[in-house]
Amino acid sequence: ERDAAVTLIATVTPTNATNKALTWKSSNDNIVTVNNGTITPYSPGTATISAMSNDNSNVSASCTVTVNPDSSLIGLSRNNPAKVGDIVTITDNSIWTDYTNITFELGVVQSIRGSEAWTIVKNANMFNSQPDSGCEYILVKFKVRVVSSEKGESLDINHARFDAVSEYGFTYNDFFSLAGIKPSLSNDLYQSNRYYEGWTYFQVNQGDEPLIVFDQGSNSRERWFSLEGSY
Repeated sequence: ERDAAVTLIATVTPTNATNKALTWKSSNDNIVTVNNGTITPYSPGTATISAMSNDNSNVSASCTVTVNPDSSLIGLSRNNPAKVGDIVTITDNSIWTDYTNITFELGVVQSIRGSEAWTIVKNANMFNSQPDSGCEYILVKFKVRVVSSEKGESLDINHARFDAVSEYGFTYNDFFSLAGIKPSLSNDLYQSNRYYEGWTYFQVNQGDEPLIVFDQGSNSRERWFSLEGSY
């Protein structure tokens, strides 16, 4: 994980070799760097660490290093979104909301897009409009559970708290409403040991691979979710 430096030990044989100096190299310094065998991780991913003899013999050895995401940081930024199946924990104790120390869990279960999503939308309510030209609907099922609530209040979870952010960096902010999509994610939820699951919806450019952000702009509550592998 990040900030968990480790040291590789290279054994040079024969023991009486006159030049035991090695040159260390990482295949990707954005993931890990290496200095005299000490590996420092920077971001999740896989890199190859190699050690080459300096005696012009071209003798070398290598190993593969995998940096796992820090679970405490998952979902906190666009660069490290929660994946399908991940659950993030959010505590809302902001003076700008009605909540006082309410903690809840949130995660993506699955998503549906394109023609399949349009079929569901169309069948849900005959007055639902088809997506704009060049666009498609994405339906996303989230699961949410209130873990604790200091004053026993409910959590207001609704469509307006979610936005789709394009892979090209802009936020889809056109307001629209679809009727009849059930079960709807919009609900007032109280503390429970069971998750509630419901659908929310977005309109995006065809073929775009957006991220979903919850409570965008809130330092304490903003969480990012990837839909990769959920279609």
